[in-house]
Amino acid sequence: HAYEVDGTVYFRTRSFDGYGKLSKKNIDDLEAGHRDIKVSGEEGKEDPLDFVLWKPKKEGEPSWPSPWGDGRPGWHIECSEMSKKYLGEEIDIHAGGEDLIFPHHENEIAQSESANGKPFAHYWMHNGFLNIDNVKMSKSLGNFFTIREVSEKYDLQVLRFFMLSAHYRSPLNFSAPLMEAAANGLERILTAVDRLATMKMTGPAELTAEEASALNLPASAEGVRTVKVSNVDEFLAAIAPDTVVYMEKGTYNLSSAAGYGTILNQYISWENPYDGPGLILNGVNGLQIIGAGKDETFLVTEPRYADVLTFDNCSGIVLNGLTAGHTQEPGECLGGVLMFRGGSGISVAQCGLFGCGVRGVTAWETRQMTVEDCEIYSCSLGAVQLESCSDCTFTGNSIHDCAYPTFQLFSSRNVLLDGKPLTPNAEIDLPGAGPYKKAG
Repeated sequence: HAYEVDGTVYFRTRSFDGYGKLSKKNIDDLEAGHRDIKVSGEEGKEDPLDFVLWKPKKEGEPSWPSPWGDGRPGWHIECSEMSKKYLGEEIDIHAGGEDLIFPHHENEIAQSESANGKPFAHYWMHNGFLNIDNVKMSKSLGNFFTIREVSEKYDLQVLRFFMLSAHYRSPLNFSAPLMEAAANGLERILTAVDRLATMKMTGPAELTAEEASALNLPASAEGVRTVKVSNVDEFLAAIAPDTVVYMEKGTYNLSSAAGYGTILNQYISWENPYDGPGLILNGVNGLQIIGAGKDETFLVTEPRYADVLTFDNCSGIVLNGLTAGHTQEPGECLGGVLMFRGGSGISVAQCGLFGCGVRGVTAWETRQMTVEDCEIYSCSLGAVQLESCSDCTFTGNSIHDCAYPTFQLFSSRNVLLDGKPLTPNAEIDLPGAGPYKKAG
């Protein structure tokens, strides 16, 4: 695989059948001279693609004795030799900048596998360039920073978080605004960890039989738990099947939850967590969410596209005595308030549903749903839409400032609106329900 010309030892590239396999280059299309340091005797190479393994010494440079005279190893062979000495003939992962794929890493493979008869590296990881204010970092441009210099201005944990913000193969742009954003993002995570730790220690308070009775709630019993929550983190932690969750007076903002965007338990996931969260409850049967009153307890979020509360295949759900909606107005968000997908035995009573870019209640393939004595308002695509639902009743609801049609039904059976049956496919404009107007 190698030959010597006037003290310079070259690797015969075409002797290695796998040359080009890392960079996916055809050896006949390659150009010579990529980052090889030209030395005397190079004009004697058999092939322009051959690269240096050993070069004769130059005045003022370190050198070592060899069978070919005093000299030093070529750039590529240095890396192969160090890898073999400290890690062995085969390594699991080899990393480096994307500009090293060819010729450096290609040459490492050729010389190492030719010498050892084994695969050199099993996995290759090449990182993208680091740019400074959208310009490639280089000493020649004077936009070069050392880690020590960066650490004088930013905590190194912030730098680590910033480096992890992009895929390792993608270019990463370093700038003061992006570092500040990374610092803020890390602070949110650390704050969330602290809040979750506190929440885990305290948790939602389980009510005694006397406390539950005073609030007209069922007491905890075998198979049923009654708890009281006072903030959004406790509310999220309390969600579980066969649980009565009493929400004390106050505003519960999903967007400020410590667990926003994370999986707190097996029943919770998030819709569009990076655009503003919508809470999705999965298979939570027998959950009752009871507020202190429609004008006392508020469950809100700040999404662009998410519904406030989505129930996926949940049955035996009770919502009572709270108001749910968006803090953003339609045009800024395209989410609804309540979404039911599947499930049965749903009761929504004495609730307020407001300020959404879609509808107050949307249901697909849901059975036995009752919505009564609720206020549905400021919904820009109407109040209610049912698709493939059955046995649903709407009684005594106040609907106002909503777009028309107020009700939309698609293939839905046995639907009653204030005692009157609706046809399976209908669009209904209730007098006084519209037109749409922003929430006050």
